[in-house]
Amino acid sequence: MTAPTLLQIVPTLAGGGIARATLDTAQAVIAAGGSAIVASPGGPMVADLLRLRASHIELPPAGHPLWARLTLPGKLAASLGAARVSLIQARSPQTAWVASALARRLGWNAEALNTPSHVLVRLGPLDSPILIDPFHGGQPIGDETLDRLLRQSVGPSAPVDPGHIAPLPNRLVLVRLLLNQATRAEQGGDIARAIAVYQRVVDVAPSYAQGWWDLARLQQGIGETDEARSSLSAMLEITRDAEARAKILETLGALSGR
Repeated sequence: MTAPTLLQIVPTLAGGGIARATLDTAQAVIAAGGSAIVASPGGPMVADLLRLRASHIELPPAGHPLWARLTLPGKLAASLGAARVSLIQARSPQTAWVASALARRLGWNAEALNTPSHVLVRLGPLDSPILIDPFHGGQPIGDETLDRLLRQSVGPSAPVDPGHIAPLPNRLVLVRLLLNQATRAEQGGDIARAIAVYQRVVDVAPSYAQGWWDLARLQQGIGETDEARSSLSAMLEITRDAEARAKILETLGALSGR
């Protein structure tokens, strides 16, 4: 059997549990005769990684515009060169979409699915794929677990739409992950962070109306009235539904004091 080459995509090697687990995994793979590659924005533990005889690929920081331009998977594939990666591990939700897109570029069949509230990934040939949960260590998802996840989102008696398990384009994968970040930031009271993430959402997907609405809602909440009006105006430009347009116009009127 050919020794495996493991690629781990990590948000940082600046320390902490994820960085330590990354190095431990790399060491175990190398000790077993395989090769280990880590892609990250760097950090003090890069030196420790290189001492293990692993390789490191430098990534831009997560906030860099490159992440939002969706070019990272292609650039990462090019950086791998002749390395024949046999396993990819995403070490965080932020890197899960990169891993999925990279797998496709390497000729693997990997599709992030439009499962409500929780993105799953389908791997393998179309006639016998497997589902995994990329946010829980790649745990396999069986039919019963999938049905339970869907029922939790759509309701116990609602019909399951085939679109709920349809593949997501890369852009929408990134939007889903950004929305998770924005929700966590807002729930944690970090409104400035939530606004910044929603701004990234509409930069990546300017036709996503709900992103503009949530951005305007938060901007209005902290008194940024002009910014809220601008966000609502952008939403109005892409909205065709008469009821939704009426709601936007009503809110714009309220913000203008009319």
